[in-house]
Amino acid sequence: MKSKIMSFCSSLGRFRLSNGINALGVALIFLFSATVAEASHYRYGSISYKFVPVPAGAVGACAIEVTVNQAWRLSSSVGSGISVVGDTGTSSSGTLILGSSFAGPAISTVSMYLVASSINVPDDWFFGTFKHTFVLASSSVEHFLYYGSCCRIGALANNGGGSFRSECKVSSCASGNESPVTALPPIVKLGKGLAGASFAIPAADPDADPLAFRLATSGETVGTSAAGFAVSPTGTATFPTVGKSTGALYNVMVAIEDPMGAKTIVDFIIEIVDSASVVSTPPMFDFLVTPLPAPCIELKVGEAHCFMVKAWDADSGDVVDITAVGVPLGAITAPSNPSAGGNPDSMMVCWTPGPGDVGAHVIHFTAEDSKALSTATSVCITVKADTASGDTCVAGLLELVTDSTWMMSTTTTPSTHSGTWTGVAGVLPGAGTFTVPATVGQPYPWPSIHAVTGAEVLKTTNNITYFRKEFDLLSGSEVARLRLNVDDMAEIYINGVLVAGEYGMPKDGWKNDPHAVNYDGLSVDEPYLPPNVFDYLIAPPLSMFSAGTNEVIVVVRNLKRGGDKGGFSFSMEVEHGCASDSVCVSDTSWRKSTVVTPSNQSGTWTGTGGVPADGTFTLPVAIGQPYPYPSIDTVPGSQVINSESN
Repeated sequence: MKSKIMSFCSSLGRFRLSNGINALGVALIFLFSATVAEASHYRYGSISYKFVPVPAGAVGACAIEVTVNQAWRLSSSVGSGISVVGDTGTSSSGTLILGSSFAGPAISTVSMYLVASSINVPDDWFFGTFKHTFVLASSSVEHFLYYGSCCRIGALANNGGGSFRSECKVSSCASGNESPVTALPPIVKLGKGLAGASFAIPAADPDADPLAFRLATSGETVGTSAAGFAVSPTGTATFPTVGKSTGALYNVMVAIEDPMGAKTIVDFIIEIVDSASVVSTPPMFDFLVTPLPAPCIELKVGEAHCFMVKAWDADSGDVVDITAVGVPLGAITAPSNPSAGGNPDSMMVCWTPGPGDVGAHVIHFTAEDSKALSTATSVCITVKADTASGDTCVAGLLELVTDSTWMMSTTTTPSTHSGTWTGVAGVLPGAGTFTVPATVGQPYPWPSIHAVTGAEVLKTTNNITYFRKEFDLLSGSEVARLRLNVDDMAEIYINGVLVAGEYGMPKDGWKNDPHAVNYDGLSVDEPYLPPNVFDYLIAPPLSMFSAGTNEVIVVVRNLKRGGDKGGFSFSMEVEHGCASDSVCVSDTSWRKSTVVTPSNQSGTWTGTGGVPADGTFTLPVAIGQPYPYPSIDTVPGSQVINSESN
């Protein structure tokens, strides 16, 4: 078997999408053997395979697990029984055939029942997956997987009302070569009047084989791609839309092959939308949060992993919606798929792959705004059968930062001109009062408050003000890292529990290293030195989060002085099941050796060539700057150790 190292064809591309998908239809008339007839409902299809152990009791040279991805009208009989992700349709979507040639006699057949992995109720479609294992008798011959039916959508500009077919060429058992995998939305929408309309077709190969893209032939798909549609050998699809009409529908099919002979077909629809004339910018994915299309995320069986996809739109008033297709069975998307919408908008994907998930996976994300413009990207995941470590760390489960999505309460408490502050004693405004969008920006024309990395500064009034942000987690957690810069004082509440507070007014509370605290459920660590340390921290152990919706509230007290303005910048990272980091910093626990080697007054240094024995490290170190002023910058969390002239 060849090494399962992933290669990935980057899928980062932009294409323009319409805000409302037409109710498209396709009629199915099976081409090669009897199957259910379903009119005007089929939208998308592809087949892939991987080698798996021969099932117990079966006899054969090898076995393949076949994955069929199809998209259908949700309101069709194929969609019956499907209302949420994970539901299985109660009607078959056709018959999958294993044959020894393109249209030879069937070796084995099976009816397909799809499990929904993505549902789009407004656009009336669902994207589903069917898996089945076939046992192959010979180790030296190739096979074909295919299904087919009739009819395509009658309104198509090409292949209208015609039959369709999808196939996958299977390499011999002896080769151990597995097929490429791909995922695309059922309908790709392009703005009309664009001479250079293009997008990328994502694909991954579990054997690290280079992939080649071409137009599928009529023999492979029973039809031909729309005139003018082209795909480069590296997977960039182009389809000029100059002169095309709004709402026009085109059928296109692409073959994806590796050098070892494995092949898969992706069959989908292009719709022309009237978005090219809109004076607007498409959404953008935030790749500081969103994984890049390449390289692939590598997971082990049993290793839980979460990642977040985030997109935003620069146009005021636009709402962004994210849709994912190709989500592996068993993976969870939160808060929903498609997303609830927002600006920015985000979707979290969490997955713990099992033994049957070894191989390549591609998830395709589309971010669409209110003006029918969209951007697309993909995330590639490769799963390896290595469970030795038992690592179930979910790093980066959540990264929450202050931005324009935070809300401020209409409730404020008067502040004073000076004096200490004992906080609000847990008396917080109701969630329904947080209706005022937070104002992003520095309180003064210059950067008066240092922004925590990745976060923005939110302005406050000359009062005690309350800021709130909701977030969803798929599981509880005891690990969190909080960072805060504030002018002047603040308290941080998570799910109503006070976890940290700053009640004095440290001179550097709004600049340099932020107030910071790391919770791992068993201990609390403040990685930075004074003056930016919290006056109050909750004692461990702490289980501050719960599965589902959580909230963080930051209370800011700004001293009420003439013209004084304040603000804060905040970030929070959440992990689950991760071991605490072992951090070694210079401090009073270090020891100095009794062995001293003379130095000189200048010149280069070639090192010592060795170190003294452990038993010589018996002297306490001297903490402090070598001069009366800070001549050596401290690494965050550490202290300067004073050394002698040797």
